[in-house]
Amino acid sequence: MSRKLPTWIATGFGALDISNHQVGGPDAELLVTGTQADEPIGLTGGPADLYRSLVQGPVPESSLNDTEVRLLQDFARFGLASTDSESAYRIYSLTTPWFDSPVHELVCALVASIAKRDNFEVIFIKGPSLFKQGIREKRHSGDVDVLVAPDNFERIIDALEEFGWERQVAFWDGTGINHSTALSAPANWGCEVDIHEYFPGIGLPADQAFRVLMESTYRETFAGIPSFVPNVEAHSVLYALHQIRPEFGIVRSGDLYTGAARAFSIAGDESYTIAKELKADAVLGSLFQQVFPNLEISQASDIPFNWQWRSQDSRVAGYLYALRSLPRMTRLRILVQLIWPREDLVWQSDKLAKTKSRTLSQARLARYKRGIKNCLRRRQCNRSN
Repeated sequence: MSRKLPTWIATGFGALDISNHQVGGPDAELLVTGTQADEPIGLTGGPADLYRSLVQGPVPESSLNDTEVRLLQDFARFGLASTDSESAYRIYSLTTPWFDSPVHELVCALVASIAKRDNFEVIFIKGPSLFKQGIREKRHSGDVDVLVAPDNFERIIDALEEFGWERQVAFWDGTGINHSTALSAPANWGCEVDIHEYFPGIGLPADQAFRVLMESTYRETFAGIPSFVPNVEAHSVLYALHQIRPEFGIVRSGDLYTGAARAFSIAGDESYTIAKELKADAVLGSLFQQVFPNLEISQASDIPFNWQWRSQDSRVAGYLYALRSLPRMTRLRILVQLIWPREDLVWQSDKLAKTKSRTLSQARLARYKRGIKNCLRRRQCNRSN
């Protein structure tokens, strides 16, 4: 009695048809992230044709020739195909990229797939969605920004590390002071990911703010994988906060305020309702009044601590201000780190400053010199003002 052959369907953590996309290059028709692959896989010719048929499938194995069956086995090994027609990772369609960079869109699809696999929610903020909503004129972003609830912050970072992303260490790790953690991109992806636990300027606790923002989202599709993006009202608030966010001792340019005001004019005055609910009205109230002179602005919330310490005149003053919010032992640990940081922090600081020190001692000395120069520069600026 002959064995009954299975039927096959296409699977993946995102798939794109880049055959007519100018960034895709001539050697790939499809870009797919397999569920068992550590990078996007480019398909062309026969493999692309087979994957297209699986997307339209199910495809009976009995209808395939020996070459296609062997190719199917390779597909299955990388998670591009499965005999489980009910697979949660089944690909039902091949979409064309709406990002300028197809790989960046696949990164979003990967993050969305991980969240679905591990049963938690993510919100994709900033990036090309802002252009699509008309909030900003810039089409492309150099990285992918993701907002998650605090309980899932470490989960998504751990999952992305399995795919090759490398967490950038920071002085404030484990304290809740950092609003985001950057993950350096592996060479095969080339796209940094910023995982946000909260957004500076929002006064609500991070878990509550995430729930409010989740209620102000709509479904967007990234490389065929659905996820969530803030609606135009909520996104305009996040965009404005990002535009005017204080930097130590630096006066934000008028153009940034103009861009933030433009975002509100596009979103409409309902954006004030979201800002008020997030307790972000304390830092955005004057902008709303400027854009909507007839809008009734009620009593503003208190300026969030996460905005206050960033508003200090220098990095040193800001860090000392932030330390006040921490328990005594944590405060002592961070203070020691600021004075004599761990080796990994020293090397990362050296890398970001592009100093190219050869020894740890050189890197520490270069860091101290940068700190002194910054303090002197701030003092000179303060005197001149």
